[in-house]
Amino acid sequence: MDAKDFDLTSKMSPALDAHSFLSGIGYDFNDDFTVELGLMWNYYEADKNITANVEYEKSNAAAALGLVYKF
Repeated sequence: MDAKDFDLTSKMSPALDAHSFLSGIGYDFNDDFTVELGLMWNYYEADKNITANVEYEKSNAAAALGLVYKF
């Protein structure tokens, strides 16, 4: 969405009707070291800004890797 296509109210509080799916897993190599992996995918429902006649739909994915060392 381009900012020029929306009025001040829409810019300050856009619609965020979204569905998110996420999962994570961890593996303990030993008592002191763990590797963690997280995956997320979310998508926003299609919507239309009536005043600007602009339709938008977006989805995105993210991944995270975590290393935990206890000492």
